[in-house]
Amino acid sequence: MSGSPVRLQAAKVRIILASLLLRPNKSVSTDELSDRLWGEDPPKGVRSALQTYINRLRNALGPASHLIRTDSTGYRIELPAMKVDLGLFRADVAKAQEAKANGDLQSEGRALRDALSRWRGLPLADVPSPSLQIHEVPRLIEERLRVVERRIDVDLELARHTDLVGELRGLTVEHPHRERFWFQLMTVLYRSDRQAEALAAYDHIRTLLREELGIDPGHQLRGLYQQILTADQAHITPVPVDRWRPPFQVPPDVSDFVGRAGHLDKIATLVGAGDGPRPAVPVVILSGPPGAGKTALAIHAAHRLRMAFPDGQLYLNMHGYSTRPPMTAGDALERFLRTQLSPEMIPHDLDEKASVFRSLLADRRVLIVLDNVQSADQVRPLLPGAPTSAVFVTSRDNLLSLSALNGARRVPVGMISPHEATALLARILGPERVAAESAAIDAIAERCGYLPLALRIVAANLTALPGMSVESMVQQMRGDRLAAMKIEGDDEAAVCQAFELSYRTLKPELARLFSLLSMVPGPHFDRYVAAGLADCQAAEAQRMLERLAATNLIYSSGSGQFRFHDLIRDYAQEQMRFAWGERPQRGERPPVRVPPSYGPCPMPYGLP
Repeated sequence: MSGSPVRLQAAKVRIILASLLLRPNKSVSTDELSDRLWGEDPPKGVRSALQTYINRLRNALGPASHLIRTDSTGYRIELPAMKVDLGLFRADVAKAQEAKANGDLQSEGRALRDALSRWRGLPLADVPSPSLQIHEVPRLIEERLRVVERRIDVDLELARHTDLVGELRGLTVEHPHRERFWFQLMTVLYRSDRQAEALAAYDHIRTLLREELGIDPGHQLRGLYQQILTADQAHITPVPVDRWRPPFQVPPDVSDFVGRAGHLDKIATLVGAGDGPRPAVPVVILSGPPGAGKTALAIHAAHRLRMAFPDGQLYLNMHGYSTRPPMTAGDALERFLRTQLSPEMIPHDLDEKASVFRSLLADRRVLIVLDNVQSADQVRPLLPGAPTSAVFVTSRDNLLSLSALNGARRVPVGMISPHEATALLARILGPERVAAESAAIDAIAERCGYLPLALRIVAANLTALPGMSVESMVQQMRGDRLAAMKIEGDDEAAVCQAFELSYRTLKPELARLFSLLSMVPGPHFDRYVAAGLADCQAAEAQRMLERLAATNLIYSSGSGQFRFHDLIRDYAQEQMRFAWGERPQRGERPPVRVPPSYGPCPMPYGLP
């Protein structure tokens, strides 16, 4: 074609070309193209009709027809991103971000102006596809407006405010509900010694928002209004007005992390990393029993996905299962907001804090990791408003209400496989030691119930005792294996301690049933067994079993049956012994007694 323009008279051919160019080198499915062309009323023989328009496009492109390729799912256009205006725009924006990271405002401003020069009117203005106009055009406009906002911020930081009044007045008329432009306009007017006009601008946007949306301006506009009223000189001199500092708070990755490939793939799929806009904020719940490695998995996944969330990663241990009091959502918001705002800018009310937090994250790509969560109330106020960010939640509880009301998706985290257990032990002990005592290593993994925490503790003890054989550790674990699963001198590093933190959160009737169930012979039990032990109706027993299963202290094994993990059963039996008066020996943990809330209970299995 030698760079000569090609006019596409047929509207549907333009729709196909636009759909392909929006995603160069990636397949656009036939179903998606059908939606772009005909919406909910496709013709009979839709694939044949689509093929007809594809052929028309190829004929129109002439020598460049080879760019349109057919694959197993649909069609794609093979074209370097830099051959498309949108690709050039994004490349300029990337240059601007690099200059910003280097503190070079002049170069950043030039790159942003170059990016904006690529735009010519509204995107896809001559492409009559309702689907494209609804789903793609707003996203493209938003992408441009964010660059416009940043370019104006750069001009403000470079004291170029005198030339911005006219542009910002036009932008506030064109986008009257976009508070950032009003903030910038008020700042420019105030720096230009036009205080009355700045206050009038605030009155205008406040009235507009109240009458049309029934809301007040956000905290940034309100704060600026107060500063102007009090003649705060901070907005007369050039200062940064939107300085986002990307936080990276996620702890270091686990050096000996092994396995969980399926979990990692599912997490990446659920957060939609790299797949463009999402309909809602992805919230992923990693739930499972104590010691299953939920935190390690969340941290490892966060490090793997760092490039997908360039605006930062926030992390908090919510202490839901801890010797410390659980962290409230208000305290968590306070900590997050302090990474970006001065203390006087942080409101006291929980709802206002949540609103400010959502405003800060709007259109940014931030990953939030909330570790060790006990209840959904700790999470809900921390959810972003825009779907560009994502949230990981780790919990010993399945947090069913968070899934039901907030669309969270659960990824169960259970035991690792025997192969992964051996690989973990090899990472810690060394492959030579594992190979030399492979049978004993298999026995260790089995005695640990393939629970990652137990495996790590036993391996740490073996590492501290290089002269001790693995077989000797196996023999030691044939007695009280829970006693072997702790590190001397560190009360927190014990499998029993992990179980106990979950046990202490149970209501008395659940704690009592949990202990009694451990004495049932055989691996399985159902609601009728539980009803006999708890002296209650079968329906109430079923409810309690389901609640214990939701806390991951027991498992549903199907057909109304439930079971324990072996180590959790050992712990539950220990609580049962303590409750019936067996005193622990010197050096053992103090007992946690099961509250006798029902008085004497029936013992159908010959228990004392």
